Amino acid sequence: MVNGLIRTIPGQRSNQIFRRKDVAFIKAQIVEDLDFYVKCDPAARNSPELVQNAYLSFQAVATYRIAHHLVKIAAAQNDDRLFQYARYLSEKAKVMTGVEIHPSAEIKTPFMIDHGWGTVIGETAEIGSRCCLLNGVVLGARGIAGNGNGKRHPTLGNDVQVGAFTEILGNIHIGNRVVIGPRLKITAAVPEDAVLIRKTEYWILRTLDSNPYSL
Repeated sequence: MVNGLIRTIPGQRSNQIFRRKDVAFIKAQIVEDLDFYVKCDPAARNSPELVQNAYLSFQAVATYRIAHHLVKIAAAQNDDRLFQYARYLSEKAKVMTGVEIHPSAEIKTPFMIDHGWGTVIGETAEIGSRCCLLNGVVLGARGIAGNGNGKRHPTLGNDVQVGAFTEILGNIHIGNRVVIGPRLKITAAVPEDAVLIRKTEYWILRTLDSNPYSL
C-alpha cells in the first residue's frame, strides 16, 4: 500500500526520494493508525483488511503520513519541488476521499478519522496521540484571507474526540482527554478532561389536536 502511494508521485521513483528507513518508518506509523481504527470502530469487525481496503478516511490518513514525511525531507534538503509533490499527494487524497489534511500539519500516532467526508486539517494544526475526528470537522484559521504566516490553527492534546461538523478555529489549545460534541464552533481554549455539548431546547408550539404533520 505504501509503495503504491509513493509510486503515484509524478515523475519520481520511490528510491529517488525515500530511503529504506524512511519507508519502514512510514509503514510503522500507518500500521499503528490501522490498529487504532480496528480498535475504535465496531463497524470494522476487527478486520485490518476491511479498514485498509474499504475505508477512504484511512486512505486519507495513510496518504498524509507519506506526504508529511516528504515535507520533512523537502525542508532538510531545501527542495521546494519535494514540497510540491507532498501537496500533490494531499490534493489527490482530498479528491479521492473528501478529507483534506495539509501535509505540514503535525499529527501524532495513532490517529483516526471516522466517516471523514468534509474534514479539513489546516497547515499549522497539531494533533496529539489517540485522537479521533468525525466527518465535517474543521481545524481551521480564524480568518479567511490575509492570515499571517505564524501559528493560526488549533492544537489538540492527547485522547481528544471531536464530533461531526464541529469547527475549532484559530491558534487555541484543546486539553488532553477532551470530548467535544457535534456542531460546535470553538474559538477559545478548552481545559483538560472537559466535555463540550450543544444544548438544544425544544418548545411546544401547539397541542396535538391540530395536524401534527403540518408546519
